[in-house]
Amino acid sequence: MKKYLTITGIAILCLFYACSKSNSPNPNNQGGNNNPPVTVDTAVTITDFSPDSAEAGKQVTITGKNFGTSVTNVTIQIGSVSFSPQSVIDTKIVFVVPNNIASGNIVVIVKNHS
Repeated sequence: MKKYLTITGIAILCLFYACSKSNSPNPNNQGGNNNPPVTVDTAVTITDFSPDSAEAGKQVTITGKNFGTSVTNVTIQIGSVSFSPQSVIDTKIVFVVPNNIASGNIVVIVKNHS
């Protein structure tokens, strides 16, 4: 009997390690620049995933923003199994459900995100 990964009703958790940027103005006004600080949206956001459920060997696509572009900086976890996605672009992660995996929450970890 095939084991199925059920994704419906699963909370997808995004973790990331971000470089800290100071948003405080230049206290010494060096260079005469009085521009307000710039805020950059670097939060990883998931907007959708498909399909709603997938068996081992099937492809799953997660869409959102700020995933980065490096497969080595993204890890997928389902239950206690961790693995790398097939591809990553800033707005999409694609992975194949591994064999011999039980149903479980999907966790997306984006490291070194700045």
